[in-house]
Amino acid sequence: MNNMKKFIPTNIIKNPKVVLVAGVAAALIIVATLVVAGLYLVKQNTSASLVKEELNKVVSVMKDEKGKNGGYPASIDGLLSVSDKVELTGGGSFDGLSYCVAATSASDDSIVFHVDSTKSVSDILNGDCESGSDVSVPSAPSGIAVAFASSDSIKLTWNKTAFATSYSLQCSVNKEFSNPTTVDSTNNEGVCTGLKPGTAYFYKVKAVNSAGASVWSMTSSYKTNAK
Repeated sequence: MNNMKKFIPTNIIKNPKVVLVAGVAAALIIVATLVVAGLYLVKQNTSASLVKEELNKVVSVMKDEKGKNGGYPASIDGLLSVSDKVELTGGGSFDGLSYCVAATSASDDSIVFHVDSTKSVSDILNGDCESGSDVSVPSAPSGIAVAFASSDSIKLTWNKTAFATSYSLQCSVNKEFSNPTTVDSTNNEGVCTGLKPGTAYFYKVKAVNSAGASVWSMTSSYKTNAK
């Protein structure tokens, strides 16, 4: 019995029909695998192309909106007709100086691309805005000036800084800014309140975004009104 078992594989191998059937089966499995893989790649490429196509539309729309309004819109919603096979998220920064919009395939959320104006308005990049962007730390604001003053407050304005998402303003009775009044603002203005009448205050501002904060602007001073 043991001798018969030893010879079965050899007999099968010597049988041309068995070899042929086994070869055909193996070939069919390989072909089927290649077909499935090919179809998957075709689907992936098609989905990626659709995503990129929508982002190219975004670039065109954002350029048009900036040309008409002087800045990029805060949101892409309602600005263009989007394919139901693609989902768009993102928009412009609060000051309209930059934008980042991501597009995700509705059928496969692993297919994500984005366009970031801080890189190049025409480049379609891999990943979403949060993971793909590399926004630089903003530069220090310039043009800080007194817009209004009273006996207990000073309103200050400054020039918008590219890529800034907020600003931090400080007012103090000394140049060392010990125990300063700090005001956080999402716009290029802020008001220091609770100040002493007839007192000279020093002030400065810095720009902030997700990458960090700029150095402080140049320090200036202004005297509050007497009561």
